[in-house]
Amino acid sequence: MINNAAAIAWAILAVLIARAVTVFGLSWTGKNIPLRWQNILFWEVLRGAISLALALSLAENIPGRNQLQAMAFGVVLFSVVVEGLTMKR
Repeated sequence: MINNAAAIAWAILAVLIARAVTVFGLSWTGKNIPLRWQNILFWEVLRGAISLALALSLAENIPGRNQLQAMAFGVVLFSVVVEGLTMKR
């Protein structure tokens, strides 16, 4: 996993940017969502169990399989540990 640290960091950054665009950029299309809720939606969305399961189920002959699995695991770990521990009840 240490060998894939740069790829994991890029994956986490990509997930955070995608969440920000989705939550803050598209929130005007629906009901009036308070900014406080938007912040919660941005920081605490999904844990990534489905993406991790999909990454683990990749065929062994796919190039970059190990790196994709490490990236998925890194994003899920970041979501659980960092995001989970920084949220108030």
